[in-house]
Amino acid sequence: MYGDPALLLPRVCPEIAVGDCAGGELVVPNLNDLKETQLPGALDPRGDAIEITGRIARASFVIASSLHALIVADAFGIPSRPLRSALEHPFKYIDYYAGTGRHGVRFAASVEEARDLGPVAPPEFDADALLESFPHDLWQNASTNAKRARPQWQLRDASADALAEISRGVQREETVEEARSISRALAFVGDQDRLAMQTIMYSRGTGATAEAARALFWFLRKGSVDDLLDRRVMIAIGEGGHGQVPTRRDEVLWLLVGAREIHLARAIAREHAGLSEGVARASALGLLVEDEPTRSEAL
Repeated sequence: MYGDPALLLPRVCPEIAVGDCAGGELVVPNLNDLKETQLPGALDPRGDAIEITGRIARASFVIASSLHALIVADAFGIPSRPLRSALEHPFKYIDYYAGTGRHGVRFAASVEEARDLGPVAPPEFDADALLESFPHDLWQNASTNAKRARPQWQLRDASADALAEISRGVQREETVEEARSISRALAFVGDQDRLAMQTIMYSRGTGATAEAARALFWFLRKGSVDDLLDRRVMIAIGEGGHGQVPTRRDEVLWLLVGAREIHLARAIAREHAGLSEGVARASALGLLVEDEPTRSEAL
C-alpha cells in the first residue's frame, strides 16, 4: 500500500479548503530552500500549518519544492508541478510520485518553466485502502510486536524485492531525479559501485562542481563498466551545464559524458586515449572551443 497520510486531509479535515481567499498560482519552497532561492511572493512554509494548508487547497496551480505542498495539492485536486530543490535530494519526491502511479515526472528548474510545463498527472491512490492500512495493532500490542520483528537479512531481502519492482516501473529513459533516486536506493540495499553512486549523488542536474567532476573522473578511471550504471550517470550529468570544474580534463570528461560519449571519456580517464581526442570530439559537437586557454591537467 503506497500513499502519504496527507492525501487523506479532505476526508479528515474537509473544512481546510473552505475560506474567503480563493487563490491563484502559489509557489511554496522547501524549508531548506528559503535562503538558497529567490522566489518573490513565495509562501513561507514556516507559518501556521492550517492556514498554509488552506491556501494550498484553494490555489489554482501550485509550484513547489516543498514535497508536502505538492501532496496537499494532490489531496485537494489542485494542479501542481514540482520545482527542483537547491538542497533536497529528489529521492523522497520520486518515491511519492512512483507510489501514486507517476513516472518520468519532470522537475521544473524555475517558476517560469513550471508554468510552461503545466501540471503533472493526478495521483492514483485508494483513500479507503490507505486509511485501512494504518497499523493499529502495532500501537495496541507494542511489546508483543517487538518480539516478532524480522531479522535484518529478511528486511534487506524485502527491500531488494521492492527496489526491483520500483526499477521495473521506471521508464527506460529516466529523468535525472529518477536516476539519482534509484541510485540512492541501490546503495541502501546492495553492494553497488561506490564511485558511480558518488557521481550521481553529487550531480544536481544544474552544472558541475569540483566535487562532482572529481567523482566522475574516478568513476571513469576505476569504476565498474556497466551499461545500466553508465546510462544513469549520463542522465544525471546530461541535464546540466558543465559549470565550474578545476581542470580542462574534468571539463572535457564532463561534457563528453553529458553528450553520451562515455566510452571516449572512459578511455581518456584510463589513459587509453589522449585528452586532445576528447577536446576534438567535444569541439566537433559544439560543446567546447578547441583553442580555449588550457587549465591544469594534473591527475
